[in-house]
Amino acid sequence: MAATVISSVAANAQQRVQRTAEERASMQTQQLSKKLSLSEDQQKKIQEINLTSAKNMDELRAQSEGDRAEAFKGAKKIEEDKETAYKGVLTEKQMADYMTLKAEREKKMKERMQQRKGGWDKSKKDSI
Repeated sequence: MAATVISSVAANAQQRVQRTAEERASMQTQQLSKKLSLSEDQQKKIQEINLTSAKNMDELRAQSEGDRAEAFKGAKKIEEDKETAYKGVLTEKQMADYMTLKAEREKKMKERMQQRKGGWDKSKKDSI
């Protein structure tokens, strides 16, 4: 019984809800709207940018079929394009705040990756 519960919990933890491009774009827009105090006009423009980006990511996933290096390169380009488009919509202060949020998100992601890898740190590899 306990083994069944544990395996069920583990299976559920590994399942990721695959959201549509529209759902992902809306979530991103809502988060940015809240954190950056976007105007209605900005929300509409950011929604369009996010939707285009999400659809491009979906296409990239379908085309890369397991080629992680190619997928990473493509994803980076899509993110750069999205950021460039944001610059045309956001004020300088909003863009600075966005960059701060992005840096915080990247830091948290690195921390999670290190935890998954058992805390291994590249900077300490020479001492091993």
